[in-house]
Amino acid sequence: MLVRINETGSLIAQHNILRAQLEGGNMQCTLQYDYSMVKNSEREAMKCSCNTGQLYSMYGIAYYYSAIPGPLPSAADIVGGFYDDGSLNYDYALNTCASGETCDNFKQFAWYQANALGCAMARCQAVTGPCAGANSGSAGYLAVCSYTYKALTDEVPFVVGPRNRPCSYCASNEKFCSQNLCCPVEIGSIYSPFGGAFNLAMSDMVLLYRFFNNAIRSNLLVTDPLVVQQYRSIPAMGNLGPIGAVVRRYMTSCPTLRPIHHIYSPTHMMDFYTINEEVYQQRLRQGYQNRGIIGYAVPGPRQCGSSLAIFDFYSAAYSVVVQLQNSTDVERLFRGQIPGVFRYSMKVVALLSGGKDSCFNLMKCVQNGHQATCVANLRPPDGIDDLESYMFQTVGHEGISTIAEALELPLISRTIHGSSSNCEIEYFDTTNDEVEDMKQLLLEAKKLYNVEAVSSGAIASNYQKNRIDYICERIDLESLTYLWQRDQVALLNDMMEQQLDAVIVKTASMGLLPNVYLGKTVRESFEKFLQLKNDYGFNVCGEGGEYETMVVHCPLFKRRIVIEHVERVINESNCIAPVGYLKIHRMRLQEYDLNFKWKLIQRKMSNVSTSKILPYASCLLCRQNGRAEFKSAAEFIDHLRTMHCTKEGGSYICHAALNVVKQ
Repeated sequence: MLVRINETGSLIAQHNILRAQLEGGNMQCTLQYDYSMVKNSEREAMKCSCNTGQLYSMYGIAYYYSAIPGPLPSAADIVGGFYDDGSLNYDYALNTCASGETCDNFKQFAWYQANALGCAMARCQAVTGPCAGANSGSAGYLAVCSYTYKALTDEVPFVVGPRNRPCSYCASNEKFCSQNLCCPVEIGSIYSPFGGAFNLAMSDMVLLYRFFNNAIRSNLLVTDPLVVQQYRSIPAMGNLGPIGAVVRRYMTSCPTLRPIHHIYSPTHMMDFYTINEEVYQQRLRQGYQNRGIIGYAVPGPRQCGSSLAIFDFYSAAYSVVVQLQNSTDVERLFRGQIPGVFRYSMKVVALLSGGKDSCFNLMKCVQNGHQATCVANLRPPDGIDDLESYMFQTVGHEGISTIAEALELPLISRTIHGSSSNCEIEYFDTTNDEVEDMKQLLLEAKKLYNVEAVSSGAIASNYQKNRIDYICERIDLESLTYLWQRDQVALLNDMMEQQLDAVIVKTASMGLLPNVYLGKTVRESFEKFLQLKNDYGFNVCGEGGEYETMVVHCPLFKRRIVIEHVERVINESNCIAPVGYLKIHRMRLQEYDLNFKWKLIQRKMSNVSTSKILPYASCLLCRQNGRAEFKSAAEFIDHLRTMHCTKEGGSYICHAALNVVKQ
């Protein structure tokens, strides 16, 4: 008789995990669980005979046998059995199987092509065939998995890449090397939402996105495109992509459709989604807030062709419910990893060039709970100021030690010996490439300070981000890039609003004359950047090499940087876009005075309409707590000016924190 398999998500996850361990150069990921394949597997399992249907089935088939008496096999047991069949018996170099064994099940499991699978299991009074081995004819469980593609059992199942490097031979439509597998999307990000006889037009469907709010550790399911766009711009939101699709509205052709209620608990700071009307009403009585309906779904598998389940998991450690789809995230949860975030607080090495982007990303790391541990910088060889590099900014390298001192962090520095030897978009280990210098630098940071993550200022360059991500993966570090793919105008505004000040130290663009703009601040040049963007498609953050900067103030600095003496170096051989840079000869650190603090607060307040806000300050004055509310920003500033603060240990012990509450 058939035995129900409830671990469909785990079946997919285990296939991807174990196939990835084979490190095939062309090994594809599995993304879908197909119920038509389940039906095929059920028919094969009920035969209680293994290795008999492979020749005649339209699908590839693999069999797993487990003796009775014995425990009911799990998804991990079934897929692990396929994997063990090869690891124990198959010789890839000779494409042969151990004497007396069959490796057909392994070859089917390891066949490089993948798309969907469907599995079933039967309890049999007698299982016959090679998969049962010496137990042939004895009682047992027979599990069968059907696959989209049939393996050619007389050939090797996959191609090994150079240096055993996974994803060496991915097809052009497989844009991601996800978990060492060639994949059109990141594993766990999207599955086929519907299949079967219930046909829907695309206009009837809406993608269901999953986000994870790291700040309050809450899971969010979103269908509104405007909300999706908003959440993508918030660094604290882990964007886990579309996980499927739901129906926009109730349809009589599917009578089991139910509204998906979004409710929120202010007590637990937890978002929850349900189609169970009784649960919905009970939660409202318990004080949950109604956040509306995000779409329609069904209460069970296969109803109206549904193929994606959303499961509830309760975390006793955090007192929250996390809702996950059938995906690799389920496996990660069972391993004790919180979905949506790898580790909430990590020790971070700041890969700094001195420019605004790398410094601002470090600010975002700290804002998201990570610990800035050290600064790492790659400097040009002696006698070179502006190294020709696709990866690293070297203009202004003289100021890196001062920036590290302003941050009060230790500095690790290394000379760039390599060049841009490997110019392909996807990077692999290349002798004498400048990326290998970065690898050694980060290994040193890991050895000296036990860092767990790398902060870098990548915004739009796939070339740069792919290399940073590759090196991080190779040396087991997380890559933190909070600025990645952000709108550049909004990002630059964000930098200025958060009081990051940077001066231009290099210009290399039409419209940015070095004699005019070298030494100017980004804030002073912002309107010019917008004009050049409209006229010539100028990258306002300088992502195209239009300009480079040196940060002189950011909220992480303990003291402000003052540049005292520079030399202008200008190459006017290109009359359309002359290149110029500043060689910094002398700079120093300066204590922040109160007048500078007032200016920062006034600048922040000037960006907010006081007619729509109620500003208030929570101040620590001479170690005494006080709180006051004010009618206007001007009244607030005047009050701050009257505060009397004293110095203690080189710093002021009066600190003002401004919060703005919209009404």
